[in-house]
Amino acid sequence: MKLTQARIEALAEVQGCVRFEVRGEGGFALLAHFGAGPLPERPTTTIQVDAEAYRALRSGELNPQDAFLGGRIQVEGDMQLAMQIALGVLAPD
Repeated sequence: MKLTQARIEALAEVQGCVRFEVRGEGGFALLAHFGAGPLPERPTTTIQVDAEAYRALRSGELNPQDAFLGGRIQVEGDMQLAMQIALGVLAPD
């Protein structure tokens, strides 16, 4: 993902802590804290995706909305925060 001006502006409005998990072979976890204030003990939202879907998303073979609606992306916690991040990441170049 390129950090374009539009994406930076969209993500600047986000407040919360997100854990992004890729499960399976080659998986990893990333914790991202948006906004001011201390890092909370637990993330506000957890987004999980399997490694195969993650690779397909990265290559553009899988549309993020289709992945979510098809159950390949799971969200636990604050759905509004997850949507804000998704919209920020998907903002036009």
